[in-house]
Amino acid sequence: MTLLSPSLRAQIPDRDVRVILTTCISQAMGDLDINDPLSMTKRYQKHKPWRVFGTSKLELGLFAKEFQRRLLAIPRKDNMPNNVRVNVVNPGFMRSPSTKRVLSFGSLFGLLIYILLLPILWIFLKSPHRGAQSFFYALMCPDFISLDGGNFISECAIYRPARKEFEDAELQKELFDNTAKLIEQIEKDSAYKRKKAESTTKKNHKQNEKTEKDKNKENKFDSIKLQGSTQKDDVPLFPEFDSNGKPSNNENSNKSTSKTKSGKKNKKGSRKV
Repeated sequence: MTLLSPSLRAQIPDRDVRVILTTCISQAMGDLDINDPLSMTKRYQKHKPWRVFGTSKLELGLFAKEFQRRLLAIPRKDNMPNNVRVNVVNPGFMRSPSTKRVLSFGSLFGLLIYILLLPILWIFLKSPHRGAQSFFYALMCPDFISLDGGNFISECAIYRPARKEFEDAELQKELFDNTAKLIEQIEKDSAYKRKKAESTTKKNHKQNEKTEKDKNKENKFDSIKLQGSTQKDDVPLFPEFDSNGKPSNNENSNKSTSKTKSGKKNKKGSRKV
């Protein structure tokens, strides 16, 4: 929500801007820890999923009220009234995957109980279409234009939550600030780890390229060395004789060429005389 704050405040004054957040009745079972709002030091309570889910919904409602308060506290540059309204909608119990998750306790045995009781639950649980009516009411009702926001809506009407935390503005401010600082620290740590992993990957890539080049150089050197050794092995110790000890053809051809050259020289000498 803090990332959306600049764009929300920059909307033209005659535009009706509404932000809708979703909560449920499980917020009444939430356990708020203002020093650890993201439950970083706690283990997930797998046998009490409604408590974890309720805590997140409770904090979301508190964030909505504090976010609306901060939007109203910052004046617009054109001195027009703030036109952003942040409201929280409770659609009630519906036949949805989240309801199935809560009622089944997140276990296979609970899921089996949920399936067996589904015909009875079907009577008391809303359809998603009926649950969406409260969202349409919060989005389209003209009454919210004149209200300040931070309202809780259920069954197409505004209601007042029973939790006392919703009346404590100081608690909401402290929770908002602590959560923002914690998220900022997590983002910095993740960015540092990401950059460190990228540098390590680049370093390993360069090291692999260097080792590959060294191997290629060694292979080329070995091939050149092998070619030189084979050429040395092909040169005979006495080139004028072949392997059988007889004079080679090269030697005979050299002799014949030498004789023809000497004969030509003798003929030239006789002509001059």
